[in-house]
Amino acid sequence: MTAREAATVAEVIYPHITGFYEFEPKEKTHLILIDPDDYSNGAAYYYDNKIMIWASPLDFELRGSHRWLQNVITHEFAHIVSLQKSMKAGTKIPGAYLQLMNYEDEKRPDVLYGYPNTLISYPIPGTAVPPWLAEGIAQYMYENADWDHWDTHRDMIMRDRVIHDNLLTFTEMNTFGKKGIGNESTYNAGFALSTYIANEYGPESLKGIMEELSSPRQFSVNNAIMNVLGISGEDIYQDFKQAVEARYKRLVVPIEVLPVKGNSVQMDGTANLYPKWHPKKNGFAYLSNKQNDYFGQTDLFYFDLDT
Repeated sequence: MTAREAATVAEVIYPHITGFYEFEPKEKTHLILIDPDDYSNGAAYYYDNKIMIWASPLDFELRGSHRWLQNVITHEFAHIVSLQKSMKAGTKIPGAYLQLMNYEDEKRPDVLYGYPNTLISYPIPGTAVPPWLAEGIAQYMYENADWDHWDTHRDMIMRDRVIHDNLLTFTEMNTFGKKGIGNESTYNAGFALSTYIANEYGPESLKGIMEELSSPRQFSVNNAIMNVLGISGEDIYQDFKQAVEARYKRLVVPIEVLPVKGNSVQMDGTANLYPKWHPKKNGFAYLSNKQNDYFGQTDLFYFDLDT
């Protein structure tokens, strides 16, 4: 039944995604469903025209509830189409290197080559799309899509960053490799900024940016946005930042008028989850990632309120 529903979803969303980007993959996209472990995700292998989907719905603490197959298949197929749209040399040439090697003069007649003394390697990527844009437009999906939406969980993360003056910078949005909720913040900021661009400059602007990034000599998203919209990516980010700061600072005014501050019982860790009270003692068990770096690296702890 899952495979049948997945096939139906793929057929329904195909014309919306391909029409939005005015691009169709040259070959059929393989949709693979797996359910091997207690985990869930989706992955788009855009050079191979392949999507892998975990059949079990993703239950993630930093996201709200969504229709799983509709959400993840649309998201991953948006990756396939948008990233192939942005390729500079198609799926057959993922990139190239300009290399120069040189060797020392041979010191003995029985030595074929001298010791290497020069190695220069200059990579030329076939795709140059930053994470915030790749994930942002995959969450945006297409105009009026609602399989993924700006839920209260995303809003909480963005709001917390804004009111604590900790919003990711334009440069920080360009990379993953963060700990805690940093990587999720790249997803959130990318979703919010992509939606802002679509609302302010029209949904077709997202297609235009990806098309500009397919230019063989274009490796800067900042310049690509400038060429498409007439304003640099940095300037759009500043406009976006001012808009979200104004919105959230307006929304927290009632809270600031009558502030209520509780007492923190656990300051360690960026993820302290699922507390369960002890049936006979004044304490609770919970999962925490304290002493670890990443959100999902949790261990079981007990907190005694009497000690």
